[in-house]
Amino acid sequence: MNLSKEELAVGRVITASWSFFMGIWAIPVIFINGWLWAYGGHMLTDKNWRRIGVPLLTCVMMTIRTKSWLPMVCFFPFYGILTMGYGIPTFVEGWEDDGSSLGRFWWKLLGGKEKHDERLIALAQWHTRLTIGFLIGLSFLPLCLISWVHYLVGVLLVTLMYPYIVEAK
Repeated sequence: MNLSKEELAVGRVITASWSFFMGIWAIPVIFINGWLWAYGGHMLTDKNWRRIGVPLLTCVMMTIRTKSWLPMVCFFPFYGILTMGYGIPTFVEGWEDDGSSLGRFWWKLLGGKEKHDERLIALAQWHTRLTIGFLIGLSFLPLCLISWVHYLVGVLLVTLMYPYIVEAK
């Protein structure tokens, strides 16, 4: 099974953003979550590998490392955000796709029509991923009670890096 390099990168970046709360354990978790993210994004597998696996491993490792229950509070919001999806509407014959609700929102807000427009697709995808990154950051809000500086760094990293991971080859 060939896993997407883009999806591997997304899982790793999301996890790396919170590495301050995992210490040295962030290194194996980054690679495991990259795999879980990509595996859960493959068309032949269940998305729950991504939606449950990544938040669970991330939150459990942060709980162990920080010796606080606060990271576990982040699990359900993180899981909920991952169920939203970040697909953009596609109008290519044979590959038609409605996209996610968030993707459709940005597509229409940016002036998307019923035709294929590479520039608009890239712009809508960037805004959609920026929004998802920011929402993932918000899902970890309880971590600011442990370290607000590390929390702000994590939010900035996940929000600003996530949109730029597109078709990594």
